[in-house]
Amino acid sequence: MLRGPRVEQSGATMVRSNPVKQLAARSRGKDYPTISEAHVIAADRLLTAWEEAHGAPVLIANYGERLASSATPGVISEASLHAAHVHIAARDEILRVQARLGALWPVIHAVVICHIVPTAWGEAQGMQSNVAIGYVAAALDLLVQCFEPPKQRMQGRILVAEFESINFQN
Repeated sequence: MLRGPRVEQSGATMVRSNPVKQLAARSRGKDYPTISEAHVIAADRLLTAWEEAHGAPVLIANYGERLASSATPGVISEASLHAAHVHIAARDEILRVQARLGALWPVIHAVVICHIVPTAWGEAQGMQSNVAIGYVAAALDLLVQCFEPPKQRMQGRILVAEFESINFQN
């Protein structure tokens, strides 16, 4: 059975502990850290997108009887449109990440979104703890790549070539 998320104290309140931040903190003192701040940032971005995509649905204008304070029937407020765009963009980002991660998506879902400790996830999968952490590191590496800006593929290549004469046979 998977253990639930652990909590830790943050000031006067308790918050869910973040397994990726814990792995990064343990990895910080090593010669070759496996989990870096880039992994933590990517995991936080994915979690934010997940919460935006799976939050409350966007409410649209009132199409019923017109009241003094209601919008004109059929009119959608700018705030509702913006919320809908944010919701759609977050959903598209989640779908893009799921497609890119492929078989590693369940690892990311368990560790980043469900806050399951990697060793507990690996134990449920029948893995040793070091193998489970390796899976998590590989999945987080791919997650970081998902959020990197696209690279310019044409750097250093000739894009246009001009010829002096039309006759190529001299």
